Amino acid sequence: AFDINLTCAVTMEWTTFQIGVAVLAVFSVETSCLEWSADSLADLAVVYACQNDTLSLPWNVTKNSGENIIDTQWTKNGLSEQKIAITSHGTFYPSTPYSGGRAEFLENAGIIINDVDVSDQGNYSVEVNGHDTDGSFVKLKRSVTVMISNDLMTSDTVLHISQKPKAEFDEAKQEFHIVLTCSSFLHPTQPPFDVEWKTPSGSLTSSTRYKEGQFQLVLPNPVEGGSYSCIVPVST
Repeated sequence: AFDINLTCAVTMEWTTFQIGVAVLAVFSVETSCLEWSADSLADLAVVYACQNDTLSLPWNVTKNSGENIIDTQWTKNGLSEQKIAITSHGTFYPSTPYSGGRAEFLENAGIIINDVDVSDQGNYSVEVNGHDTDGSFVKLKRSVTVMISNDLMTSDTVLHISQKPKAEFDEAKQEFHIVLTCSSFLHPTQPPFDVEWKTPSGSLTSSTRYKEGQFQLVLPNPVEGGSYSCIVPVST
């Protein structure tokens, strides 16, 4: 025995096979409902943007035949909740602070905010209300954290490179490695860029990982002695 409890339409199809004296019943379950598409911006993601840049929040809903979106609402939560815009039956209505082209609709549940500054930093949410093929009401909601900077997002707007006081042991190779760090970044997750490391011989290499606000470079053995630099790409 089992229960199926879904908020969308469910279609069950049974197929029966007789094998010898045994009867095998096989069924398939198909669901049809408004849902977030696979390429939609993930819930609780962290999105980064630079001052005076364009912020894009590409939320997207999969909508099948017979399903419809009634309205979509976007809000920003900073010191207080602020309404950004709403769509009703396909028409986009931005609130006054986002009018004049500052906010734009991004098909089919996303939004674009132009010319952002640090005051636009905060938590952004989208709520989609609609109907399934059977007429039942569906509500979808997602939120993200937006971080905006007018300078390098480090604790003091400069880069610091150092060697970790203890070597790191590689279990697979059964050997120790020196680890260099480039810090201290304020990004809670992997930033949308990677720093470049310049070795004493002048070659460039990428970071091994990003962890706890640091880009880290694990040096291969034997170690190349000399001065190392970490560089933020100009395009960043």
